[in-house]
Amino acid sequence: MGMKTRRELSESELQDAIRLKEIWNRRKIELKTAGVKLTQEYASEELGFQTQGAVSQYLNAKIPLNISVILKFAKLLDCEASDIRPQLKKLIATKVIGNTQEINPNNSDNKGVPLISFVSAGLFCEAIDNFDIGHADEWYPCPIKCGHNTFALRVEGDSMISMIAGAKTYPPGCIIYVDPGVQVRNGSRVVAKIDSHVTFKIYREDAGERWLMPINTQYEKIQIIAGVTICGVVIAKYEPE
Repeated sequence: MGMKTRRELSESELQDAIRLKEIWNRRKIELKTAGVKLTQEYASEELGFQTQGAVSQYLNAKIPLNISVILKFAKLLDCEASDIRPQLKKLIATKVIGNTQEINPNNSDNKGVPLISFVSAGLFCEAIDNFDIGHADEWYPCPIKCGHNTFALRVEGDSMISMIAGAKTYPPGCIIYVDPGVQVRNGSRVVAKIDSHVTFKIYREDAGERWLMPINTQYEKIQIIAGVTICGVVIAKYEPE
C-alpha cells in the first residue's frame, strides 16, 4: 500500500504560514527580552497538539492552517487572527478573555440571516463550532424556523438549474438558506467545501458511496472522499420576482 502524497499548499495558504512564522519569530524575540522562552514544545501543549511536530509543520508551511488552528495561534502569540489570515478581518472579530477566545459576531437577533460570499462560507465551514458569522452587508429574514448559525448564499453558476418543468431549480442570483445544524439525509440539498472551494449540490448515497450531485446533467457528480466537508443543509430558497 503506497504512502499518501501530501498536497502542496495553495499560494494563500503559503502566505498564511509565512505570516505566522514572522509573528512567531517576532514574539519569540519579545519574550526572550523579558526572560521567557517560547518553544515549540511549550506551544504544542498550549495549543492542544499531541506533539511539537505539528507546531513545526504549521510554522514551516508543511500543512495548511485552518480557522481553528489560526485562532489558537492568535491567542498564544497575542495577535489578531487577521494578522495571520487577513481575509478574517471582515468575517470575525476576536478578543481574548481569560483562557478562552471569544468570538464577537456583531450580530443582532432581529437582523435575520446574514448573506455572505462563498469564500466566507468556506472559512466558516472550517470551524462552525468555534465562531458565529458576524459580518455581512445584507441580512434576510428566514422564511422558516432555522438555527442560530444559519447563513444565506447567492447562487452562482447553472449547475443547480433544472430543465424539467415544475421541478425544483436554483438559478444564478437566487438566495439559499443554509443551516449547519440540520442533519444531512439522502437527497438533501447541501453546501459543501472541497479543498479550497465551496459548492452547492444534492447529497446522495448509493451502494455505500456518497456523492454530490448537480441538478443540471451537463455537470459531473462529485464523490465525497477525504477533504470534502458538508457545511450545512439548504432549508429554504428566496427568488426575487
